Amino acid sequence: MKKIVTILIVFVLIQSCKSQVGKNLNNHKIEKFNLNEFNNKKVGNDFFETTKDSTSRMMETDDGFYKYSNALNSPYEIRKVYYKKTFNLKIETTYFYSIPIGTYKVYDEDGNVTIEKNLDVYNFSIPELINKMKNDFNIDLLNTYGKGVLIGGENNKSVYLIIILIDAKAPKRGSREIKIDAMNGELISDKILKYEE
Repeated sequence: MKKIVTILIVFVLIQSCKSQVGKNLNNHKIEKFNLNEFNNKKVGNDFFETTKDSTSRMMETDDGFYKYSNALNSPYEIRKVYYKKTFNLKIETTYFYSIPIGTYKVYDEDGNVTIEKNLDVYNFSIPELINKMKNDFNIDLLNTYGKGVLIGGENNKSVYLIIILIDAKAPKRGSREIKIDAMNGELISDKILKYEE
């Protein structure tokens, strides 16, 4: 009798675990592209919109629909790609200026994550770069006006390249170019580039 009761208890526990797993899978919400909003605002195959606190751009290509959005004057941008046939989210990535950061995700048409990749691969992180630029150079990377930040390679090193226009209203005057080692945060170079007029 004890064996039968034990078997029944184990069976009930297994069934309850199966049912919880199934519920969790079915409860995730699939993000969809808002086709009505896009069709109402588009000019040609895209539209760009600025509100008092954000900017967004949506566009249609042969591959699908794209949506880029960020808070006004923020260096962070969320980029999403949606399937053309189902309007479901296909790819999402966050950028700091032109540098992909955070987690890159690819979804199948049913909304399941098929690829998930950590893009924060540099030992000297973006928050550390922001702090270094503020503390060592008095440059606020969270204010995007007249600035750009790239990641590249130089002498087998990963390098953050920070470009600041000398005069954002007159870009031809030149720029300041600061290179920071993306692995240890050390200054590689800091120079002024003058442009020919």
